[in-house]
Amino acid sequence: VDVQVPSSAEEVKQFVVEEEFDPKMLKKSQDLQSQIQDLKKLLDSNGGSSSNKSTKMELVEVGKDSPLMNGSASKSTSTIPSSSTSTGIDETDTDADIDFAATIPPMSEEVYKKRMDAFKRFPSDVKAIYAKAVGASVNDSLDLIVEKVYIEEQKQKQRKENSNEKDGDDDDESTYSSSLLDIANAQAGYTMLPPPIQEMISESVGLKNEQNTTAVIEKLIETNKVKPTGDFGGVEFAMGDIEDDEEEEKKKRGNKDREFTPEEIKSAIDLFENLPPPMKTMLANGLDDDSDIDGSVKVDSSNSTAIIEAMIKEKKILPSSEGVEFVVFGDGQNDDFMAEAMESLEGDNYVRSMLPAVMRKEGNKLTQADADAFFSEVLGRKTFNPISKPEAIPGGYIIRGENKLKSSDELVAAMEKALEKSSVAGKVVPYYIRDPTLVTEEQFETNTFELPVVMITGPDISPDTNRFVKPFVTVLGGLCVASFSLAVCFANQDAVQDPLWLEEMASPLIISILMTQVAHEAAHQVVAFKDKFKTGAPTIVPSIQLGLTGCITPLKTPPPNFNSLFDFAISGPLVGMIISLGLMYAGLEQQVFMDNLSQSQLPSLPVELVRSSSLAGGLVEWLLGDGVLLSPDPAALIRLHPLAMAGFVGLLANALSLLPIGNTDGGRISLSLFGRSISRVVRTGTIGLIVISSFFGGDTMNILLFYTIFAQIWQRESEITSKNEIENVDDVRAVVAFITGILVALTVIPMF
Repeated sequence: VDVQVPSSAEEVKQFVVEEEFDPKMLKKSQDLQSQIQDLKKLLDSNGGSSSNKSTKMELVEVGKDSPLMNGSASKSTSTIPSSSTSTGIDETDTDADIDFAATIPPMSEEVYKKRMDAFKRFPSDVKAIYAKAVGASVNDSLDLIVEKVYIEEQKQKQRKENSNEKDGDDDDESTYSSSLLDIANAQAGYTMLPPPIQEMISESVGLKNEQNTTAVIEKLIETNKVKPTGDFGGVEFAMGDIEDDEEEEKKKRGNKDREFTPEEIKSAIDLFENLPPPMKTMLANGLDDDSDIDGSVKVDSSNSTAIIEAMIKEKKILPSSEGVEFVVFGDGQNDDFMAEAMESLEGDNYVRSMLPAVMRKEGNKLTQADADAFFSEVLGRKTFNPISKPEAIPGGYIIRGENKLKSSDELVAAMEKALEKSSVAGKVVPYYIRDPTLVTEEQFETNTFELPVVMITGPDISPDTNRFVKPFVTVLGGLCVASFSLAVCFANQDAVQDPLWLEEMASPLIISILMTQVAHEAAHQVVAFKDKFKTGAPTIVPSIQLGLTGCITPLKTPPPNFNSLFDFAISGPLVGMIISLGLMYAGLEQQVFMDNLSQSQLPSLPVELVRSSSLAGGLVEWLLGDGVLLSPDPAALIRLHPLAMAGFVGLLANALSLLPIGNTDGGRISLSLFGRSISRVVRTGTIGLIVISSFFGGDTMNILLFYTIFAQIWQRESEITSKNEIENVDDVRAVVAFITGILVALTVIPMF
């Protein structure tokens, strides 16, 4: 509708503000608000003078139901007088904007929804930059700001196209300007990146630990290291240099579409392998599902070569003057991908915490083809009916499904029998365990977490230890035992201390301590032989206070089930403790009937050390008399028979090995009793109690604290998986574990 407006300044003001125009419609009009303000300033400055010339202005209503959303053009046209005086407004530009508004393509509901969802997730400072860039207020509705951003983007695009047509130039669309809208887009994309990636990008422009994201973005634009992707909040941050001049760039690195040279591929693989794990995970997970090299098998995330080949295929890696260039996408629309990448990384870390590192050894990893062969050739509806295809986890694959046999042991046996006839025999080891992946919210709500799954890994799960380390530590442990024996002998200043005396006292002490550990290890080997799994050579662990704190016996192949793991773990320490108690009783019994002269030649131990065990101290007081361990002098010594002293050392050493920490015997027992998840809680609680007791005088000799530190450094990994981890230990073993636990508590808790 054409409306002729009077030429008087006052009449124009009255018409604009009070009468014909709806203020709400004016507020929503694209670019009209600023034009009206300029018009008011013009009328105020010229005192109301005007000419009869008129300029036709088109008012396009903006809103969710506007013509830009549904494509139906609806315009209200008014004829407003223009001053003959210079207004400061370029009428040519205004006319161009009017033409742009008429030709802006409509924004579909899908695009509108995506933009709204992305905008809602932006930080408040990014929203404010967007609002300022399009002349809106932070208090305006989100849909208004989003539509204004869309219209402004379309205007910029059309202006650029018109400018190119006039100048005859073909500008690179990837060139980034420094307008407020461009900065807002770049900052939105930057904030969607994980913090480690933000830090890497900021460091690439010399702004290490920079908290001001606007400063980082301006520096990135200044150094031409950020490019638009054409999406709302979409940008690309380059990990290599981007040449300002496209022609010069092509001369230096050639056509982007050219084939990579073998040297460039090798350089890309080396660069990828040296990236931080979160970056590698993000790049690998960013590959499209249909980007497989052979068109059928998804890229193995552990295969650096396959990942680089897929990235080259998708043009997510480009040749550059300095070798190769990775492109990291910081896209407000793709923040779901970023969340998935970080969630995947978190899930992988959780699996790594549940399963030991030896099950993820380099050179022992399965391929997708191996997993598919196992899936099709070994599993079946009569044994394990799968409900999903193999799912990659660190070190192997898991397959979800249902056990169709009577017991878990029968299923494992059936899988092993079928595996012998398959094409992957000798390459794959199957396990039936509880789901080791991170529990999702849905699984928690429906109580479907930690369901049984089949896991497959490579065959080599033996520990990687330098062949010189274990013998060296064992020799050191033997020397510590000898040093301890000599020290307690020479601690008795009243003894004769001649070679014959030393032989009579030290020899039985050393032999008894070592034989206790031999019995411990022999019990382990009996169980391993019975259940047909292999163990590594034991390593004697040296100790400052006791000479040794036991042995480390690694597993080289998995036990059949939790019952077998329990038997293996508890047999050694239990046999060792029983023998130690026998030695201690025998030594104390002999000492009771020795004359004073003979007792004066016995080795000596600090009273405080003997009092560190309620069981050992109680046995000493029971046989040698009440009060023998009571002394106001903290450095007081007590003479003990060599057999009693060896029994004391063996009792403490075997009790320490039963503490539920790491992959010690106690950790294995805890694993077989409670499963992997709860055993981690038990381990944490045990360590906490030991640390607290050390600070409050419950471990005066620091035996428990030193052992815990040792275990946390060298035995912190969980044990390798048993073939069947679904069925728990039986009731008889649970009772044995309870009685053994009481025995351990009496041994390690000091006398008060």
